[in-house]
This record gives sequence, C-alpha cells and structure tokens, in this order.
Amino acid sequence: MTSPRALPLLLLALASATFAIACASTINVHSIVLLSPDSAQYQTFSFGARAPEGVPDNYQASPRTEEVQRRAQLLVAGLLQERGYVQKPYGGDFVVRIASGRRAREELRAVPIPHPEPTGPAWFEEHEEEDFVEGILVIDVFDGKSQQALWHGAARVEIDSDKIDDQLLRRATSKVLAAFPWSRAGRRTP
Repeated sequence: MTSPRALPLLLLALASATFAIACASTINVHSIVLLSPDSAQYQTFSFGARAPEGVPDNYQASPRTEEVQRRAQLLVAGLLQERGYVQKPYGGDFVVRIASGRRAREELRAVPIPHPEPTGPAWFEEHEEEDFVEGILVIDVFDGKSQQALWHGAARVEIDSDKIDDQLLRRATSKVLAAFPWSRAGRRTP
C-alpha cells in the first residue's frame, strides 16, 4: 500500500514517464528488398571503402554528419553481428554503405486554441507553421562481388540540429535493420 506522502512522488514519476514517452521522436522507417539475399550465401560483411558515404539527395551535410555516420557504422556492425554475420575489414560477402544528412522542414500542425467566446466547443483548431530539422539515415547493402544492390533501408526523424542524440540514433538504426534477414548462423542462436 502506498503512503499518502509517497503518492505525490509516484504521480510525479508517472507524469514524467508519460511526458518522456509522448515527447519521443517518431521514426519513419522504410526498407526495400531489391534482390533477395540468400542467407546461406551471405555470411560476412564489410563497409564501403569510402567514409563517409555522403549525403542523400535533397539533404545537406552538417558539422556532425561524419560523426553520425561513424557512430551508425558501429551500431550497424553490432546489429549485424547479433544476427550472425561476421565483419571483415574488406572483401565481405556483402558491403554496407551508410549515408546521413539533414534538412529544414516546414509543417502545418494543428494547435488547439481556446475560443474567446464559446458558443459551442470551448476550443477550435488553428494551423500553425512550425519549422523543424529532419535527419535521415540510409543503409544500403550490395553484393560484395557484383556490387548489385541487395537491400535498402532508411529512417527519417525530427532531430536536434545542435547535437547528436545517441539514443535516437540507436533506435533509428535498430528499426531500419529490423527487416534485414538473419544469417544462417544467426538463426541457430536462440
């Protein structure tokens, strides 16, 4: 049973958790299988020779672009290894290329405004233009020998243009690779 003194602290903690969940950025993810990777054929991976890979079309680089790509590469390597793939410095069965960038966006958002003289509902909706910065993370996978595109995944999310949010980058990378196939060795692990 909760004491009367602890109740305000419990309510504050619950409100803080609810606020944190409500404020979490929505990550828009898509992935496309361009050529079905045969998990028996692909067991090792390498990263593209160039680092950083660049900036996707319609996006710009920032002073943090190279660092975002470096951190994303570490996350991608870890996630692929969890799926049973083995990283090689070069000459992997498939090659991973990572690109990232940002762009300023304007969006109309509905904002509830109190009605000055309510005759019905006390609120009405007004649309306000809001500026925000959208970041993108693109992960492309190519056959190591033929360089034929095998898989493409991308995540778009509202970002803070002044700093790198490691937790958001981790969530975005994980969501993008969620659709990537497991290796034959990775499927054997519980």
